[in-house]
Amino acid sequence: MKAFLCSSPLQIDSDDNDIIVDYEEADSDRKCVVLSDDECKVNSNGNFPSTSLKKNNVNSLVCESKTKKKADIICIDDDDLLKLSDDDDLAEYTGDRHNIPLVRLAQETLDAEKSERERRKRLEESKSVFNGIELNTDDSGCSTFECTDEHGNPTLKSVMLDRDSESETPIPVRVHPFLVKVLKKHQAEGIQFLYNCTIESLSRLDEPGGGAILGHCMGLGKTLQIIAFLHTILTHEKISKKINKVLVVVPKNVVLNWMNEFEKWLYGETDSINYLELDSWKTHEERLKTIKRWINYERPAVLIIGYELFRILTFTDEDKANMNRNKRKNIPLKRKLLTSNEEKLANLRPQFCEYLQNAPHLIVCDEGHKLKSPSTGLFHTINRIKTKRRICMTGTPLQNNLEEYYCMVNFVRPNLLGSLDEFKSRFSNIIKCGRAKDASAYDVRRMRRRCHVLFDRLKCVLDWRDYSVLRNSLPPKQEYVINIRLTKVQIDLYKKYLDFRNLIEERRCASGEVGIRLLYDHLILYRVWTHPYLLVEKMKLEQNKSSQALIDDFIVDDYVSDTESSDADDIVVILVFSQFLSSIALMERMLRYFTQSSGWFVDGHRALMMADGEKWGWHKGLDYSVIDGSVSIVLRDQIQKDFNDPLNLRNRLLLISTKAGSLGTNLIGANRVVIFDCSWNPSHDTQSLFRVYRFGQVKPVYIYRFVAQGTMEERIYNRQVTKESIAKRVTQAAQIQRHYTSQELEEMYLFEPDTLSNDKLDGQGPRLDPPKDRLLGDIILEKTDAIVSYHPHDILFDELEDERLNDEERAEAWRDYER
Repeated sequence: MKAFLCSSPLQIDSDDNDIIVDYEEADSDRKCVVLSDDECKVNSNGNFPSTSLKKNNVNSLVCESKTKKKADIICIDDDDLLKLSDDDDLAEYTGDRHNIPLVRLAQETLDAEKSERERRKRLEESKSVFNGIELNTDDSGCSTFECTDEHGNPTLKSVMLDRDSESETPIPVRVHPFLVKVLKKHQAEGIQFLYNCTIESLSRLDEPGGGAILGHCMGLGKTLQIIAFLHTILTHEKISKKINKVLVVVPKNVVLNWMNEFEKWLYGETDSINYLELDSWKTHEERLKTIKRWINYERPAVLIIGYELFRILTFTDEDKANMNRNKRKNIPLKRKLLTSNEEKLANLRPQFCEYLQNAPHLIVCDEGHKLKSPSTGLFHTINRIKTKRRICMTGTPLQNNLEEYYCMVNFVRPNLLGSLDEFKSRFSNIIKCGRAKDASAYDVRRMRRRCHVLFDRLKCVLDWRDYSVLRNSLPPKQEYVINIRLTKVQIDLYKKYLDFRNLIEERRCASGEVGIRLLYDHLILYRVWTHPYLLVEKMKLEQNKSSQALIDDFIVDDYVSDTESSDADDIVVILVFSQFLSSIALMERMLRYFTQSSGWFVDGHRALMMADGEKWGWHKGLDYSVIDGSVSIVLRDQIQKDFNDPLNLRNRLLLISTKAGSLGTNLIGANRVVIFDCSWNPSHDTQSLFRVYRFGQVKPVYIYRFVAQGTMEERIYNRQVTKESIAKRVTQAAQIQRHYTSQELEEMYLFEPDTLSNDKLDGQGPRLDPPKDRLLGDIILEKTDAIVSYHPHDILFDELEDERLNDEERAEAWRDYER
C-alpha cells in the first residue's frame, strides 16, 4: 500500500502575498472584533457587524458594543487569513436587496467598457475569416487513426496565431512545430487566447496591449501553454523587438520547477531565448547582478522570481506609509532600527524597483489568485508594474468571494469592472442575495441574470476550462464525501467546550468586548473531532505561551511541492491531505507505534513481505517521508524523486501539508486521495485532488473527503459547496442547485451529532447504499459504526438544465444590468 498524507494549519499572514509591515502602532486602545468572513452583516442600529446565530444563546457570536469608540475588525475571509480593516468597509452589504446602493460609473469605467466592446468586435470579425488551429486529417477531412492520439483525440498539425495579412512582407506568428507536437487542442486555443488578449495582432503591436486570465483547471497544462506562448512571441522577428523582457512571478516553492519546465520543453532551443531565476541567490548584491544580466541580454530573456522575494525587493517605506494611511488613518509610525542587511536592501531597493517594475514588457503571474486583496503589500507593489500585458494563471479563478475575483480581473484589465464599490453594487451584492436556498424568487432570478452578465462581460478576459477536458483522456474519477461519526468521548468534549465558550462570550459581552473568536475556537474544536489526544498536546504547547503564540505554532509557509509515485500490481497509492501540522505529527506518532508494536498488522493486516524476504514496516525515510513548510526546497525535491521512483516500492507513504503540496505539483503516481479535513478556502482542497487527476494519470482515481458529522467542519464544507457553486455560475454560466439556507451557512457553532443509538446496533450491517468503489464498501462493512453517511461530491454541482437562461432572459439580464 502506497499512501500520501498531507496537512497544513490555519495561517495568519503566512501567504506569499501577505506583508509583514515593519512598524509599531502608537494607538493601543483599539479593540479587535473577529468576524466569520465576507458574509457578515451590519446590525440595523448601525453598530458592528454580527451574524444571525441566535439559537438558544449558545450560538450567539456577537454582542453589542457598550462603547462608541471605533474598533478594528479582523475578518476571517475563509482563506485562513486574518485581515485588518475599518468597520466602515463592512457596511457595503446587508443581505437585503433594497439596501444595495446604486453608484454612478466613473469615466474610467465607461472608457474601459467601450474599449473592451471594440476589441471583442475586432476579434469576432477576425475569427470569422481566420482560424489558425489546424488538425491532422486524412484526404476526406476526417480524423483517422493515424491522425489521433492514444485516446482518439485529433492531433494538431499547425498553430498560427496571426497571419500578418496587413504587412507588405508578412511574417506569420506560428507556434514552433516541436511544440505543436506536444500540445493538446485546448492548449492551442489557450495560446491563441493569450495572444488575442495581450497583443491581438501585429498591426496593433505598438499599442499598450492588455491582460488575460488563463483559468484552466489544474492538470490541463497551463505551464506548457505559457512556455509555448512565450517562445512563440519572443522568437518572432517583429514581436521580439517590442517584447523581449518577460517577468514570471510564481510561488517560491515552484521557482525551480519552472526552470525545469523551460529546460524540458525548450530542450535544444536554448539559443533562442534565455531564462534564469532569482530566488536561489542568497544576497541582494547577487540578485541585483542577476537582474542586470536579464536586462542586458541581447536575446529575449525570461526572469523567474518568487512572489515573496518580489515583494521584499520592491516594497518601499512609501508603500508602507500609504497602506498605513489606507488602513489606519492618522496613526503615527514608530520606526524600527534597521539591521545591516535591511539597510543594504533599503539602499538597493530603488534599483530593484526600477528594473522589476519598469523593465518587463510582459508579466506572468502563476497562481494569480494570490492577487486577491488590494490591502496586501504584494498587490500594492506588483500593481505598479508599468506594462499592461499581464497574464494570470489559476486553476481556481474564484475562491472565497467575488471581491477577490474582482482584484485579479482588475489587475489584468484595469477598470473593466469599475471600482470596487461599483463592482459590489452591480454584481457582488446582488449575487450574494440570491445564493442561499431560502433566497426569495426575486433575488434568485436577479442573481442568475447578473451571473450571466458577469460571465459574458469577462468571457474574452478569462479562458476557463474545467476538468471535463480530461474525461476523454483519463480514466474515471469518483469523489466521495464521508461523514464520520464522533465517539461519545468526542461528543462530550465538544459540548463541554461549547458551554465553556458560551460562558466566556457572556463575560466578554458584559465587559464591553465585541465579536467572536471563530479562529481560536476552530483551532480547539478541530482537535476534538480529529482525536482527543491532540488536546493533550495542546496543553503542553500552551505552557508559557500566549494564545497568539499557540496559533503561531500552527503556521506553515505557503510552500508548494511536487510529488509523484508509482504503484506495482498490488500497491495502492494514496494521498491524504490534512490542514494541520499537529495531525501529521499524530499520524507519525501512530506509524512509529505500529512499527514498534506490530499493531498495524492485527485484524487481518500483515506486513508486506517481498520476494527477497524483506519485511516492510513504517520507518521514516524508508517507508514514508514528510514534507511541510519547514522542509527546504532541495530536500523536498529529493524526497519527491525518491517517492516518484517506480522501482522504489517501499517508499509508499508521504505525509505533506495541504499548502505544501496543493499547488503546481504533479502527483499522478497516486490513485487515491484522502482529504482529511475541510479547508476554509475550498480551492486548497480542490487543488489537492487535482495533483492526482491530471494529464498522465493512467489509473482510476478515488477521492475521499472526511467530514466530522454535525460539527463546525460540516458547516465549513457546506460553505465550500456554496462558494464553488457561485464560482461555477460566474466562470461557466452554470446553473447549480442551492443546497443550504443562510442560517445553515452561518451557524458555525451549531452541534448536531448523530449518536449511535441501540436501534443502530441491531447487527444487520450498514444501512447505506453500497458505493461503486469496492474499497469504500469494504470500509463501510468493517467500520459500520464510524460512518454516518456518504455521498458523491460532484453530484452537488450537477447543472440544472431547466434553469438555463433562454435568449429572452439573457436580453432581460442585460436590460436589468444597464438600468
